[in-house]
Amino acid sequence: MDSKLWAEEFNRHNPPKKIDIFQMCVLEFPDENQPFYHMERYIEGEYIKYNSNSGFVSGIHRKTPQASGEGYGNGNLGTKGMALFFHSHLCNDICRSMCLTEFDLAETEKTALLEGNNPETVIFRLLSSRGC
Repeated sequence: MDSKLWAEEFNRHNPPKKIDIFQMCVLEFPDENQPFYHMERYIEGEYIKYNSNSGFVSGIHRKTPQASGEGYGNGNLGTKGMALFFHSHLCNDICRSMCLTEFDLAETEKTALLEGNNPETVIFRLLSSRGC
């Protein structure tokens, strides 16, 4: 299964968050009225379908007004929010793997971020110690 192999390859690079793809299979019973069956492992808990391959998108999956893409909500800081993000972001292997251009921070800003203990800084330190 290609997607499972790609996920495993991605995880071998020790990303901050690993991904997993559920394995599935198709069973064929030629003597049945419906000869093909799709089989996956059982997932515990209540299952909610948010989308499908045929274009279905659930209307309940967006829990925040700013995620609707309509105007600005209280959680959408606009340009100021982008400035705050770039002021506190250090590019990492994920950024580089997507060929994103690194945002220029002043050396004093980089130093301040490196001295902090936010999760992104810890990840940056870990990657830097590996020569990344």
